[in-house]
Amino acid sequence: MSLKLSSKEPAGSRPATAESARECWRRDRSCICLKVDVGPGESFVFPYQQFLNAQHTRTMGDETLKISFGTHEITISGRHLAEIAAAFQELAVARISPVPSRYRQLPPSEGAWVTQIEIRPSE
Repeated sequence: MSLKLSSKEPAGSRPATAESARECWRRDRSCICLKVDVGPGESFVFPYQQFLNAQHTRTMGDETLKISFGTHEITISGRHLAEIAAAFQELAVARISPVPSRYRQLPPSEGAWVTQIEIRPSE
């Protein structure tokens, strides 16, 4: 493929690699909302104007990140979640989604590894 042809292809037309398929969050300092993909066909969008706090907890290898918005609380389970918690200090998390189940048996690479996301209305 020539350079000329590749520059005309839209960015979304590139084939997904195994590494990009395992990517479970994206950082963007200019985002105004957080998109949370709970599972296939279900996602939520939360405006950062309603962000209240985030709490990272680590116990015996398990990690939890609780994110509170005005109307909902998001609980994320996984590994290396401190990386995502740090990005919340800058309101710079654009998207979070669980790692697809087919990749959960693989050893995690460096970086965050989201295995489960639960969303429930705030009390």
